[in-house]
Amino acid sequence: MASKWDAQLQQAADTRGTVTITCTEGEKDEVAAAAAAIGAKLGLQPDVDRAPANGLRVGYRPPGGEGQPPLS
Repeated sequence: MASKWDAQLQQAADTRGTVTITCTEGEKDEVAAAAAAIGAKLGLQPDVDRAPANGLRVGYRPPGGEGQPPLS
């Protein structure tokens, strides 16, 4: 099932970058699930930061990215 955030998440995953998604507190679980689904297709584990009050940040790193700093 596609979500309204898939295009943004897919672009971040393709570039192994980070995206900030603006959403409500109640939508954060949906965004995190969509991020995980897109990451699974590419063999990536998303790094999800739920701290922003008006959304969350999702980052995708290349495989073997241990030792890299967390999202800030």
